[in-house]
Amino acid sequence: MDYKEAVNLNGIKYALVYQWVQKYISDGPDALRPKKRGPNKKHLITEDSLSEIDKLKLELEHERQLRERAELRLEIHKKKRNSKRSFAFKNKVGVKLFNRRLL
Repeated sequence: MDYKEAVNLNGIKYALVYQWVQKYISDGPDALRPKKRGPNKKHLITEDSLSEIDKLKLELEHERQLRERAELRLEIHKKKRNSKRSFAFKNKVGVKLFNRRLL
């Protein structure tokens, strides 16, 4: 069976049949098996395989991340508190000016 017969019989493109035949010729039937796609899995590093210095570095990095998160939470809290205060202050000033106009 030639390429054109395979294309007509199976309803696929000529280039695809050609690629499959070339892969089969160069690498055998294993080349036609589906390959895994997507990102590679990360290798898990056990704590036993790390040196004491590496363990301390990881602990330090973890502490830095915790501190950074805490600082961000504090900054957000301060901004919320300041925005509430400024809103309350603006409302009080606005009410006083409005009341003076009525008098």
